Amino acid sequence: MTARKNKQRPPRPAGAGGKAPVTIPLGPCVSVPTAQIKSEICHRLETTIDFYRSEPGPLLPVLQEAQEIIGYIPIPMQEVIAAELNLSGSDIFGTMSFYSMFTWKPKGKYVIRMCESPPCHLIGAENVLQILQMELGVEVGQTTSDGLFTLELSACLGACEVAPAMQINELVFGNLTREKIRRVLADHRAGQVPNFRKVP
Repeated sequence: MTARKNKQRPPRPAGAGGKAPVTIPLGPCVSVPTAQIKSEICHRLETTIDFYRSEPGPLLPVLQEAQEIIGYIPIPMQEVIAAELNLSGSDIFGTMSFYSMFTWKPKGKYVIRMCESPPCHLIGAENVLQILQMELGVEVGQTTSDGLFTLELSACLGACEVAPAMQINELVFGNLTREKIRRVLADHRAGQVPNFRKVP
């Protein structure tokens, strides 16, 4: 996953901060005949695209920011991105298929990816996965009824030195035990989640 550049992110619409909403001309977003893309989403998507348009290789950061808007990237949003960046649908499909963090369908607020690499398996990844399934009450590929967690598998997280490991959104948690898993899940349920952009 390519790191985002250290530059100011696209402005957000009015919210708790009371800032004025973004007002920019809408491109093809307004012509998409679907209830999935509302006016506010259009503004955020078009602003994101405009922000990265002149950058080399804009597709990946655009997809990353686009997914943050509603948590996934449905076909209508993909069509807008393709039209705005002058790319084909296969370009969007290929990139989203290659990077596992992109999704076409809604997922939980926190996506848990359990590493199933050989080092993790040797140190008990299968047992850890069973613990996760029991604690969450879901199978792999499912989302908890409260919409908080989606459980997935990952071929490798690149964290072999702290195996067994899992990743929740952008953060990796290693040396997993039943107690640590329960503590991490409890923190996320309580909203006590570290900001990965501020983690040293």
